[in-house]
Amino acid sequence: MKNSNKKSQGSIIVTILLILVGIIAVTIVGAFILNMVRENTQLNNVQVDLSIDPVGTFYDTASTLGLGNLNDNSNTIIRYNKFMNSDVAISNHSKNLQVYYNEFINIYGMAFDAAGPSGSNSNVFNNTFYNVKTLVFGYGETVDFKNNIVYNCTGTAFVGGKNINPDYNCYYQVKTFGIFNTGVHSIKTDPKFSDVSNLDLKLQSTSPCINKGINLLVIYKDFDGHPTHKESCVDIGAHEFVAISNSQ
Repeated sequence: MKNSNKKSQGSIIVTILLILVGIIAVTIVGAFILNMVRENTQLNNVQVDLSIDPVGTFYDTASTLGLGNLNDNSNTIIRYNKFMNSDVAISNHSKNLQVYYNEFINIYGMAFDAAGPSGSNSNVFNNTFYNVKTLVFGYGETVDFKNNIVYNCTGTAFVGGKNINPDYNCYYQVKTFGIFNTGVHSIKTDPKFSDVSNLDLKLQSTSPCINKGINLLVIYKDFDGHPTHKESCVDIGAHEFVAISNSQ
């Protein structure tokens, strides 16, 4: 009996120590990680909120559910995600957010709520937006909106556009732009997706978006993991065109 009790007490002590180590680890991570990456996720009816308020939260929410805590989300990267069927996809109150190579599908309100502090510069590069009401709602930070495909924008594309800098985008079926400057290098035409009815937003070989972007990121990969910069310029949108080989 004594040996059994000692073993039981030992197990309890080990369990307590493991819990304490976990708490310490979470505290350290929460306090010091600034350059966080959110990637490779499908977010259905979910909103991503980033904050540098005194509480300091990073969370995905479908109502008020909070997941995770960071004290400062400066230079956070959101890439390779699919945002679907939500009112707001990203609400940003952090500094210098980087959003690239994502898909935004059926966003009934704002795709990007740009509420970062004055002096912050967020980049929204090489994303594909399909059936979105508002692309950017900006009233604080500067937002560079480039190399994006916009297919069917049902409301006002850019709201509070003084600090929004769009260029090298492809626009198709945009109800109202909301700003005069949509970018001297932007095009307004059908991007020619592979299969719109099935939400296959890859580019056809005849797409006008091929090689029409500007190289803003270092040599990188697209939404599907294909390398970019294969030609002189990247393609517009989240998907770099890749020819299908018939060879076995």
